[in-house]
Amino acid sequence: MGYFAYDRFAKPYAIDRIIDQSTMRLNATAYEEYSQLYLTVTFSMTYMLAFITPTLLVTHAALNYGPNILGWLRNDREAEANDIHAKLMQRYPDTPTWWYLIEPGLDTPAWVALLAIAQVMVFLLPSIYLYATAGSMVQFTVISQAISGIVLPGRPLPNMLLKTMVPNITFMSLVYLRWLKLGHYMKIPPRANFCVHIVATFVSNFTQVGVKKYLFATVKDICQPGQKSQLTCASIEAFYTASVVWIQQGGDWTRTRAAPDSTLVVEQEKT
Repeated sequence: MGYFAYDRFAKPYAIDRIIDQSTMRLNATAYEEYSQLYLTVTFSMTYMLAFITPTLLVTHAALNYGPNILGWLRNDREAEANDIHAKLMQRYPDTPTWWYLIEPGLDTPAWVALLAIAQVMVFLLPSIYLYATAGSMVQFTVISQAISGIVLPGRPLPNMLLKTMVPNITFMSLVYLRWLKLGHYMKIPPRANFCVHIVATFVSNFTQVGVKKYLFATVKDICQPGQKSQLTCASIEAFYTASVVWIQQGGDWTRTRAAPDSTLVVEQEKT
């Protein structure tokens, strides 16, 4: 399958064979004894596009909306006159910035949160322009994982945390801006809008965890390739494969050399 990583025997890569269970970090000796990592052509093409697309987005936004972005960064409110909606909303207090603080965990240095926020700040404004004009969003998970693999090599938990934080912060920022825009036209106070958003986030998180635990407890062979109802969890498998790739490759580029037996994986995929 295209979202799997493979070992030198053309079998799905067993990450538990290269992870030290006591520290949850990469065991380089076990990796060398086990196998290099092999990816399918489709997965490799996906990674190539995942590196190209965010770069194109930032370049497009800088060339077409650069002056507007600079004006926003300078807090130049005189560049655009307030309409009737903005004038009516001035009666409500703004949401304090400190309400948006984040605290990381899971074997992760505190500065990883700052690194995630820095990446979000680079991609957020271009993403806003793209979402406002085309209704589309671009994922930045691969770039965030590559950076995490370089600065924290061999540590899967921080890698996955950063992979989750960057796109989720970007996505939730876009969703929250959409809510603020709706609240702006409906004359809903920003602080009330924020509180509703936080409550909805907590409720949805607990609901999703409960539903997933129920499914894993009741559905036979869930997330297995041969599951009869096609509940193979493709996105989760891709997430797992990404963790295998970047804890190995991020900090040591010598492990990315071309594999002479890569055709073995292609033949296995065809069968």
